[in-house]
Amino acid sequence: MRTDELINTLVADHAAQPGPKPVGHGLVMAIIGGLAISYALFSLTLGVRPDFISALGTWRYDMKLGVNLVLMIAATWVALRLSRPTATSLTAMRALMVPVLLLLAAVLYELVTVSVSAWPSRAMGVNGVMCVASILFLSLLPLTATIYALRQGAPTSPAVMGAVGGLLAGSLGATVFAMHCTNDSPLFVAIWYALAIGLMSIFGLLVGKRALRW
Repeated sequence: MRTDELINTLVADHAAQPGPKPVGHGLVMAIIGGLAISYALFSLTLGVRPDFISALGTWRYDMKLGVNLVLMIAATWVALRLSRPTATSLTAMRALMVPVLLLLAAVLYELVTVSVSAWPSRAMGVNGVMCVASILFLSLLPLTATIYALRQGAPTSPAVMGAVGGLLAGSLGATVFAMHCTNDSPLFVAIWYALAIGLMSIFGLLVGKRALRW
């Protein structure tokens, strides 16, 4: 077989092979499925706080819910960027600064508007350990779906991609848990919610290091 015929044959075989599913499509389905599963578990085990409707009108609760939603959106965007082998981790990660700055601004406002004597009680809240455990519980299955979706990509660093997947799953679980949690202070969110999401990110890093290799 001549060289040009061999090249044409290889090109034809490659074109005939089905391409991988887009990462974006799989990630959206993972988020939707993760939210549905997480909310179902939430409904069976925790339930919505009694004053949910009135809480929606307070800036602290809206901040708590909004920061988690913004983090989920930012983590999704970063995950899509990192799924390309040409993307650099440092550049893609800049989007994560948006929810961090929002939370930092809320924390500073809380410190300025609340007396110093109230800071410890606001920060510790009620049962912070249960908060962390609940967010982890509500994030595990979404993390599984997220990692599965991200396997369609080709990240240069599977560990970093897994960590971002953990951030995504953790923020998803935190968003759902926020409907139950009565601790709305930005100080509480900055400590306990951040701890839970951080732990999910570490777990995602460990899983992604193996599961996302290509």
